[in-house]
Amino acid sequence: MEWELIIIRGLQKLSCAFFDALNLGLTMIGDELFFIVVAVLLFWCVDKKFAFKFINVYIFSVAVNEGIKAAVGRKRPYDTAGVRSIGEKTSGASFPSGHTQSIANIGTQINMRWHEGVQKKVFLPLAVGLTLIVAFTRMYLGQHYLTDVLVGAGLGVALAVLIGFLFDLLKDKEEWLIVLAPLCLIAAIVLAVLQVEGVGNVMTVLGAYTAVTAGYFIEKKFIRYNVKSDRWWKYLIKIVVGLATTLALKELLKLAFPVEQYILYNYLRYFIVALWAVVGCSGLFKLCRL
Repeated sequence: MEWELIIIRGLQKLSCAFFDALNLGLTMIGDELFFIVVAVLLFWCVDKKFAFKFINVYIFSVAVNEGIKAAVGRKRPYDTAGVRSIGEKTSGASFPSGHTQSIANIGTQINMRWHEGVQKKVFLPLAVGLTLIVAFTRMYLGQHYLTDVLVGAGLGVALAVLIGFLFDLLKDKEEWLIVLAPLCLIAAIVLAVLQVEGVGNVMTVLGAYTAVTAGYFIEKKFIRYNVKSDRWWKYLIKIVVGLATTLALKELLKLAFPVEQYILYNYLRYFIVALWAVVGCSGLFKLCRL
């Protein structure tokens, strides 16, 4: 709508080198990398069961977002005269905003887990503030309209509550979500065989979820790593070693598969990274008595 374009054009009048760099940095709070860091820290250091729930709820939220994007197919604001893309153009459709939905989903889950006393006073305003910041950056950068970020934020909150409730129905049998892993693998194979274009993000989700469900089952049944440590420096070692190896693996795998196998590459890359984070790091930490 024209009034939404007026908002974006108005915001981009503020553009300067410093403000552009600031918004490009802040928008990464809604990126997948931020989710990965939060998820693995929860899994390695806080509460494995909640971390598994956190990952499941987030991934299903991403799947809903991708489905809506594909169905609506709204063009990005930067495709309109008078609006430019500040920084790299985000691929895919515009509606709803994945970045805004991501941080709203993360914030809601964290607040549902720690919702009392001092924790509530810290996490709630932090979640609201970060969601507003990411929403602003997405419009300023020319990637999304106001309705994109509003619906994205609403979906992030609503799906965190709804899918979180459904997950809780599993009680202590959450590891049996492994039954979904073969379905994800089959879906990935079908997409690869048919050479379906434009499903890179879908393959990412399928690969990560296959590994997370299978990895959590293996960890809970066989490794049984206790995340609680008796020294603060052990937590620090876990964070540094875990993040360094996981993120390094994520980047190194870009070199492992040829570009022409892009669809398969997305699935395999995120499958390997997620499996290492869930099984590999847990086993390593237990072996080193961390």
